[in-house]
Amino acid sequence: MDQIIKYWDVIKNELEKEAKYVYKNQPGLSNELLISENGKHLLLITSGWHNRRYNYILVYHFEMKEGRIWLLANNSDEDVIAKYSKFGIPTKIFYDPYLEEQIKAAA
Repeated sequence: MDQIIKYWDVIKNELEKEAKYVYKNQPGLSNELLISENGKHLLLITSGWHNRRYNYILVYHFEMKEGRIWLLANNSDEDVIAKYSKFGIPTKIFYDPYLEEQIKAAA
């Protein structure tokens, strides 16, 4: 269990960096990292005004559950699992329930 907490901290630290990102071409938007009270959910959101419209986008949602890291939302262009494997997190530690459903549907 100690190892998953180390992996979780890596993800949290990277999301904290992403939360500080400033959109130069969209100055009304900002990122925010939300952490649940029990510390088992990490959500990165982008929100704010752009082109007279209010935007609220859930970029990532991670949950630490059942000894794995569940990727509940990825609304980015990144392969998040590949990204974090570069930080030494094994890909098998991640669980993507949506990918699992796609595999079942294709079978």
